[in-house]
Amino acid sequence: MKKLLSMLLAAIIMMTCLPLTAFADDTVMGDNTKRYTVLLLNVADKVNFLNENEEIIYTADSAIEYVKQSAIKFLTDLVSAAGENHVAVIAYAEEARIVSNFTTSISSVRSKVNELAPEHWLSNVDAALRKADSLLDDVTEEDAVKNIILVTTGMVNAGGYNYEGQYNENTTGSGWERMDTGVRLYAYANSALATAEPIKGKSTIYVLGLFQTVAYIPEEGEPAAALFRRTARDLASFPNTFYNVTDPSKLDFAFGSITDTLLSAEGSFRYAGQINSDYDTEATYFYSDTYFLKSAKQYNPSLATMSLCLELSSWSSHDKKNWYNPRITQSQSGFWDDRLCNAKTLLLGGNPAYPDNDYDGLGFTDFQANSCWEQAPTLSSIGVCAARKQLLDSEGRQYTLIALAIRGGGYGAEWGGNFSLGETGQHEGFSTAKQQVVDFLDDYIRTLRSNESKKLKIWVTGYSRAGGTANLVAAALDFGHYFPNGTTTNLDDIYCYTFEAPQGGVASSMTRQYPNIHNILNLSDLVPLVAPSNWDFARYNHDKDIKFPTAYTSSNYATEKGYMKAELAEMGFGSFDYDIQEILNIEHYNLNLSNLRSPRHWDEIYYKTNVDVDSHTALVNGINLVAGTVIPSRKYFADNLQADVERLVMNFMNSYKAETNNYDVEADDYAIENFKKKLPELLKKEVLLDVIKPLFSPNPFKSWDDRTSEVKTRLKGHVREVFGDEFVGKNDTLMDSLIDIIVSSASTLLQQIGDSDLSSINTGLDMYQFLGAHSGMQAHFPEVTLAWVRSLDHNYNPNVPDTNPSANTRIVRINCPVDVEVLNADGERIAAMHDNTPDQSLDGIVYYYTESGEKLFYLPGDGDYTINITATDDGTLNYSVSEFNYNVLCNTRIENYYDIPIRKGDYLQADVPALDEPDTTDVLGSDADYLLEKNGAVLEADETIAGAETAGETYNVTVETEGNGGAAYCTGSSYTKGSFAKVQATTWNTGKFLGWYDGNTLLSSQPEYRFAVKDHTTITAKFNEINFHSYTLKVEGGGTIQQDEYEWPANASLPMEATPDEGYEFVCWTSSNGGTFENASDSITSFTMPDHDTEITAHFRKIGEKPDLNKDDTVNMADVVMLFRYVSEDAPEALDETKLLAADMDGDGTLTLTDLKLLLASLTAA
Repeated sequence: MKKLLSMLLAAIIMMTCLPLTAFADDTVMGDNTKRYTVLLLNVADKVNFLNENEEIIYTADSAIEYVKQSAIKFLTDLVSAAGENHVAVIAYAEEARIVSNFTTSISSVRSKVNELAPEHWLSNVDAALRKADSLLDDVTEEDAVKNIILVTTGMVNAGGYNYEGQYNENTTGSGWERMDTGVRLYAYANSALATAEPIKGKSTIYVLGLFQTVAYIPEEGEPAAALFRRTARDLASFPNTFYNVTDPSKLDFAFGSITDTLLSAEGSFRYAGQINSDYDTEATYFYSDTYFLKSAKQYNPSLATMSLCLELSSWSSHDKKNWYNPRITQSQSGFWDDRLCNAKTLLLGGNPAYPDNDYDGLGFTDFQANSCWEQAPTLSSIGVCAARKQLLDSEGRQYTLIALAIRGGGYGAEWGGNFSLGETGQHEGFSTAKQQVVDFLDDYIRTLRSNESKKLKIWVTGYSRAGGTANLVAAALDFGHYFPNGTTTNLDDIYCYTFEAPQGGVASSMTRQYPNIHNILNLSDLVPLVAPSNWDFARYNHDKDIKFPTAYTSSNYATEKGYMKAELAEMGFGSFDYDIQEILNIEHYNLNLSNLRSPRHWDEIYYKTNVDVDSHTALVNGINLVAGTVIPSRKYFADNLQADVERLVMNFMNSYKAETNNYDVEADDYAIENFKKKLPELLKKEVLLDVIKPLFSPNPFKSWDDRTSEVKTRLKGHVREVFGDEFVGKNDTLMDSLIDIIVSSASTLLQQIGDSDLSSINTGLDMYQFLGAHSGMQAHFPEVTLAWVRSLDHNYNPNVPDTNPSANTRIVRINCPVDVEVLNADGERIAAMHDNTPDQSLDGIVYYYTESGEKLFYLPGDGDYTINITATDDGTLNYSVSEFNYNVLCNTRIENYYDIPIRKGDYLQADVPALDEPDTTDVLGSDADYLLEKNGAVLEADETIAGAETAGETYNVTVETEGNGGAAYCTGSSYTKGSFAKVQATTWNTGKFLGWYDGNTLLSSQPEYRFAVKDHTTITAKFNEINFHSYTLKVEGGGTIQQDEYEWPANASLPMEATPDEGYEFVCWTSSNGGTFENASDSITSFTMPDHDTEITAHFRKIGEKPDLNKDDTVNMADVVMLFRYVSEDAPEALDETKLLAADMDGDGTLTLTDLKLLLASLTAA
């Protein structure tokens, strides 16, 4: 039996605060909350761990100096806290004793903390909890908030014990016991847990688990350490009231988190949302001045939520119509009756429209807004408002906190500024807005110069376009900006939180770190992907973006999504159908020339197959397609498109006003929302394909001008259907210009399609289908963003974990004849693929069978997984695992196994361990130990690539052709090293495929060929040569040919169809230079192409018209004589085919005496 000799020293933390009456009335917001907090501090001495032979295997040292320093700093930080705060301190070792009863005096508690020293080696948590409960029971004030903060290593080895409780002999670590009593440690823990349970119903128990001193315990002592960690976690009231402090230097951060929770004030605010766009919506906020005692470089989930609340309050109110008037003061009527009423109410409080305490506000003063709030927005304007508050920092010095909210909704014409990219430098539209905000901030400080503290802290926030602006504003303030009061800025004092922000900075110029800028994003939102990374755009601090949980990155996504939807319901949107699709089943287009019956039916060669694509890949690839293939460069956009796009947006808003006869200042906002709602109708796949179809016609005789003209006609028709005649009529010339520019700029795309490469058009369809789907733009709804940040904030969700969401996934690719199943850390099947078909009943992760024939699995970075692989046939296995970071959108580590021989029935197992927390945001790759075993034997990877080297491990596959007997294409274009490409070949109905070649080396003779991409690859599809000949079409008489002119293979069948005009009938088909018709007198027939060019003519005649056989412009007895001679085989001259068929009076395809009688009868009747 393992023996335990003694206990390690636990940390000492203490917390208290001075009464707020010590400060000026205008320095804090009103808060009458009474809080009583008891600190339980373990003062036990260090511990030795013994093995079965009573030999010391490990000594855990004390961390008391770290704890005392942090505790004293913590006390000082709480000086400026609102409310009435009382703190008591209990020290416990073998017994528990009161160090200080409830007090509001910092100095007396601080001195007693300094006097604490290590005592006995035992830890009686049971006694400490009972004494704390007794102190709190003596508190009689109604509505007092009661808290216990327990500082512990999790070890409980004194006091009561109970073998019947939460833990038992099967609990990890149950074999460890106290040496002198023989009592198992889990029995002591059961007693403490039983004491804690009823206390949780009266008070909130916070637990600081100090496990750093057992971080390096040998393996044989690990079960004991596991028991300590579990005990500490279970003693806490909720998962989010447990803090795992593995590094004593991080104690300050844990203290701050508890302070934020204890001192957050709850209130209500209103905002103009998007789901409910008819009137302002009410929601709850939690605010504490202590948010700003910590460095701005530390991400604070509670401050993130509060920042979004402030941002949303600054959106133009749905309920008010007046613009801001800076001359109306808070004491005057009308101050609360403008579009900024919600921001004023939240920041200042005191709005007479809301007399209840829920709208007390944050206690800021001196509200101002810039001139852009005084009138309707324009293309280049940006709305911003500010207020200030006097506070004390951690050293007790006064400072001024300035809240800066940039308008991110209800901004009308400002939306058009999103398209003002500019040719170089930062995004032109956002940069212009940034300068306006910085100038306003300087002016604001200048006007309050006599009333402010020398030290400044800035709190800036923005959403969407305003988020992109806020990102640039914070970057401008971070280094070297001098305020009018003579001070410069400090990264620790610029608190920037942006939400769903587009990219506005220049990536190549970001040589510094901007850790105080926190960008919070939804991975399924299109907006943060623009302006495009391809054009060197990025957000400042983008590599540390905070992504909401996703099925790609979170092993607990289903639960986390449930928390978010619960917050949506709490906000009043329970009926909102939030349903972001991770897997899209999309119809892709493939080429099969043998299907082509005629150029009139050219679309028949593009047969459709259903493929699975993950939505984020669809978005990223779609953006890269637009900002690369379609629009070749940023400069091209700025020079040729920007001005027209801006003008089109403005014209759209003006057209909407005219159409609705609504010239109110709200009309721009309504127009933009109308545009956003109707745009998906234009993005439907069938609409897109119909519009662009003329560009891709294989008819070589159709001129480029004819193609683009038809595109314009089709596009205008669809735009007219969606947006109305008014918009099309006023923008006809402008739309023509834009179409011309876009079509000409898309020459690369068109060339690809001309070369039978359909990957780009399929990529475009992927993005369009996602955006046009029901859930396509839900990720950008502000209410959805608010629900997500609330679900990650312990003020709203007591179950939130204490770590930020991971930005990493592992992409596993498996290529071979195998079945696959994936198990999570608990051994549960969460994914399976048999016969290349995903099991639809299992959706624990994102996985699918790709168009290129890979089995692809996304394994979140925070989870442990086991992959079981069973060979279903003989062959070779290729296995690849790559770490992918969504903040930098690239692989950070790649591990590849190539060409592993397998036989049917072979079993392989892969282990994919969770990434350590620091690795979840690391862009250099982890040191995780990925394993692959075959029949129990560990296999060595063929290559491992990590860090910066992975940037060069993306390769292109180019398909070339030799011979004209067919065409070939690749299902993709860019590939991660180790992934598989699939190429396909198709032939004309007289062509022959000769094989896939690398130079002169035959790779495969099969039309479909798959291979692992290891480098830039050019592969050649070889075909035989066949003769193509052109045919021209001609009409004689009144009718049309339902056909395009084209080139066609010799001896191939070409369907033909002729349609007579009204009053005409079809006569026959003729060819000028050979070839045969299946039935020349049938308007619908087929024609076998001769081995040379020819002209095909469709002949029509007026109904009832008689045959003029001798072409003398009259039908008389001379024509009867000619027909008689032919029928009696006494013709002096041959009648050509046209004349013969024209004389076929009964239409049976032959000339007989019946036709002669009918012709004679018609002349006699006349």
